[in-house]
Order: sequence, then C-alpha cells, then structure tokens
Amino acid sequence: MVFVLGSAGHAAEQDIGREVLAASDGWGSAGSGTQGGAAGDAAHVFMVTDRQGLVAALGDPSPKIVYVAGPIDGNVDDDNHALGCDDYAAAGYSLDAYLAAYDPSS
Repeated sequence: MVFVLGSAGHAAEQDIGREVLAASDGWGSAGSGTQGGAAGDAAHVFMVTDRQGLVAALGDPSPKIVYVAGPIDGNVDDDNHALGCDDYAAAGYSLDAYLAAYDPSS
C-alpha cells in the first residue's frame, strides 16, 4: 500500500499495484510498455517477506502483483540458511586451476 496526501489534506490510501504505466513514463513504458500485474486476479496477489516466498510467487507466468515487505536476502537456500562460495561453485571448479588457466604471464 502507498499512502498519498489527498486534496483536502487528508491521507488517502491508494493501491498502486494495479496501475498501468503511462506512455513515456520511464524505461518500463518503452516499446509496447508493460502492464505489470494489472490483469492478475486475487489469487495472484502476493505479500512476500523472504526469498522462498518470492520464488513461490514468481513461479508461474500468470499476471501477478508481488508486494515485498522488508528486505529479502537472496543469498539463502530454500530453508533460509545462508549460502557460501562453495554453494555456488560448479562441479569440478577449482580456483587454483582457474588461476593457472587464465594467468596472463603464461
């Protein structure tokens, strides 16, 4: 939810999640523009607070609105455990082998 100031000086509540970007209003309006989740039904409106919720919300190609409440750490696994460098390394990868292969002096 976004709170904007109403014309009478009272706070008015406005949900901008279904607004369609106006023509010539930034990068999202380039070309054919974007509709975002404006066409999403109520079953495709999500409030997420972590990586697992974000991944689940983005799991299908249907139009959707995803509200993010707070920071999301993308450097965690499905159980919200922190990931380290070894978790991202490809099988057979070795830093020493990489450095040897791409050493500019050889």
